[in-house]
Amino acid sequence: MTKLFFAPLVVLIASLAACQSPTRQEAPKADTRAVGTNRAFYHEVSTTAEPTAIWRLWTDVSTWKDWDKGLADAKLGGPFVVGATGTITPRSGPPARFDITQYEEGVSYAFETRLPLARLEVRRSFVRKDPVVIRHDVRFKGALGGFWAGRFGPSFREALPPTMNELTRLAEQKELATQEP
Repeated sequence: MTKLFFAPLVVLIASLAACQSPTRQEAPKADTRAVGTNRAFYHEVSTTAEPTAIWRLWTDVSTWKDWDKGLADAKLGGPFVVGATGTITPRSGPPARFDITQYEEGVSYAFETRLPLARLEVRRSFVRKDPVVIRHDVRFKGALGGFWAGRFGPSFREALPPTMNELTRLAEQKELATQEP
């Protein structure tokens, strides 16, 4: 436990001088980055998939690695409800615990992952259901939210549009498979 806390802290102290927390709103470049700043950003996508197909993929934590190529694994220790905890394992880096902090059946949910002196909040929601438009928000919060945003924000912003495209592709594909005779 001590090693897990102090290793990121050493990196943090060594990098703190170079830390910048962008506050200027940036537009995505040719749909390659999520809209916003490195500290708070989002991406929206429309799809022909039914809302239930998206919702199933969103709330089946075991499928997260299928559409989020930055994850090696994801597990939830019980039902998908507020207060539930799970583990996400990125392709590079140690596993991290997450807590479901908000849940409205078929509408939206949010979860948080703790970072040293900060939290990473992810919120997934439906903007519209006819036609279907979904949204994925990411926000770095807390005393060192700016530091972690500077470290992870740029790559997360670039990864979000392809991740959402893969999610909608899988939802549309699964939906087509269930419609075939």
